[in-house]
Amino acid sequence: AHARRGQGVTVHVADCREWELRDAADSVEVEWNPSFRRALPVSVRVLVHDESGVLSSVSREINRVGGGIRSARAETNIDGKGVLFFEVGVRHHYGLLKVIDAVGAVEGVISVRRGGERGLTPPRTGGRGTSSRT
Repeated sequence: AHARRGQGVTVHVADCREWELRDAADSVEVEWNPSFRRALPVSVRVLVHDESGVLSSVSREINRVGGGIRSARAETNIDGKGVLFFEVGVRHHYGLLKVIDAVGAVEGVISVRRGGERGLTPPRTGGRGTSSRT
């Protein structure tokens, strides 16, 4: 893990390329507690075409890949688009990546990103929509 002033702590997997570029003075080795099994809540924002069945399809994909839905909210715009907000439970970063990739491949999905954050990595093409993995 490494800490940057004003940016908090970032934990990287052992083979992460960004970890290799880190400033060693700001780094400390960490490891996960192997007995920790609780899913952590993560917000996910999904921009969709406002079409019948999209919410159902997105929810089904989140459940299929093991992201437990804790809450969901949908809003529609006058421009024919909708925004779906989910809080999902994931046990690790790879669980979140699986959710983002699966949702990005759903018909009618325009983009997916971890909710509440701006300036994420550029959108990544995933299936029929795009997803932004962080």
